[in-house]
Amino acid sequence: MQADPSATRIENGSTNPELERRRQIMEQLCDLKIAKKVSDLDLYHGRASTGRPWEVDPYFNNGGNATSNRNINSIPALNAGSHEVAEQFGESRARRLGTRSYEVHKIIARDPNAYIIDADAYHRQQFSEFQRQDIAKMIMSTLPRIGDACVFSYEDGKNVDQEALAKLENRTYHASEAPELARRYNLSLEGARQLLGAVNARIALANNLSHTMLRFVSSGSENDDDRKFPINRDYVAHWVESMGIIGTSYGVHSATLGKNVETYQFFSLDKIGSQEQLEAEKRRRNKKFGLAAIHTANLLSRNNRERLHNNDVLTMLQEDQYSTPHAIIEKAKENNNRVKNLFARKTGVWEGFTLQQHTETALSIFDKSAGDKLPSSLYTLGRLALIAHDLGKPIAAERHDVKNQKQYNIQEAANFLCVLDCNDETMKLVIHIISDGMQYVGEDLLAKGKDPAKHQRALDYCRDIAHEMSQGRAVGPTETTAAYDLCKYLVTADGGAYTSFATTKHGRISHRNSGGKHGQFDASFNVAGVTGQNLEFKA
Repeated sequence: MQADPSATRIENGSTNPELERRRQIMEQLCDLKIAKKVSDLDLYHGRASTGRPWEVDPYFNNGGNATSNRNINSIPALNAGSHEVAEQFGESRARRLGTRSYEVHKIIARDPNAYIIDADAYHRQQFSEFQRQDIAKMIMSTLPRIGDACVFSYEDGKNVDQEALAKLENRTYHASEAPELARRYNLSLEGARQLLGAVNARIALANNLSHTMLRFVSSGSENDDDRKFPINRDYVAHWVESMGIIGTSYGVHSATLGKNVETYQFFSLDKIGSQEQLEAEKRRRNKKFGLAAIHTANLLSRNNRERLHNNDVLTMLQEDQYSTPHAIIEKAKENNNRVKNLFARKTGVWEGFTLQQHTETALSIFDKSAGDKLPSSLYTLGRLALIAHDLGKPIAAERHDVKNQKQYNIQEAANFLCVLDCNDETMKLVIHIISDGMQYVGEDLLAKGKDPAKHQRALDYCRDIAHEMSQGRAVGPTETTAAYDLCKYLVTADGGAYTSFATTKHGRISHRNSGGKHGQFDASFNVAGVTGQNLEFKA
């Protein structure tokens, strides 16, 4: 994939065939006027002026309205489908507040392939039964398996009868059936409610997408449908994320304007912003990561030319930046029996996670917290580092020699990178990142700025990492900061894999983790609380 190394994967686009298939289905839904492509819309945010710059804050209040946003929710404002309506709303609100000052901001999606679901579509379109069946088949082909998107608790995930679950009936379940499901599948009552809600969500999405999206964004309220036939919002959130759906539109009566208007509600606030905000973010990212991204891309490119073969995990990481953690690990195990054996072994933690489970979880967190923030070349380097970061952990655990785990990791990482035909410079860089780089930055983060010696040690080591990224060129504070931030994302993904912000696969079941290191991290959640989109160490 020919990509701009300073651009993110969203800006570079994707050649992933599964993503392309899903986009084709979304385009068909657009043709049916069920969905709308955000890039085809003129969306505006109108409000009374407050003296503060408008920007979208992805952290949620969760104060009675799980889709609320601090910045937007605290200000009388409207997300509208035209500049005129947004302007009328802002002007009217300003007048009511005793001022003439109002603002209109254009809303931009970070992803050019982002979509909105029209919550009024089925009612307005009056689809025939034949059309509804075709739409249901189309959507059903994209829906995840229950075990992939119904995220159980840690205890339920370990105890559920997976064989019986595979025979689960594909029908709508009433809330009163939860006790029977709990008994049949060895679940808690809450786990059974999640299960029946996931099945209901699957059927509801296929049969009336518009109505289901309204229920999804109305998670702060409860109606008869929610009480009698609940839907699992984790399941819906998993699906909308995979399809690039970031919000809904629907008609409302605006008391401020005295007329009916179309408004837009976004539940993936990290995916939108004002034009000025997104341009400023791009300038900041290029200033911080630009040189490091170019140097890293050059190193990886030279590494490609020197390798003996290309059919391996490094090629996959570079050419498909949307490849799943599971697909990446399966590729890493190909033609490498030693790595295959290591990934199958336990890591020595009390939860009993195998190395593959832990590494997939860490990769998943890295994907959600850094995938659309880091330039593409640094994202590739980070994923390669995470694959290798704990390869020696099973050996250290089995030998009861955890205090020397770093040495086992270095040795096994070197073996793995040799099999990939990585050159010496790439191997040295990855090993330095996963050994002292992640350790020193992690210790600095945990010190919360109260230990200047630890901070300086982390910076000094990251300067050396930046020097390796640049292949011997002189580096300054900018490149050092870029290397530090890369290590920060990696150590956050590694440590965060043991918190309840993370999800781990156990057989065919997804479950939350036990949350042993919870106190070290802050996180904001999306509308269903399904992922820590902004997982980071507490300041």
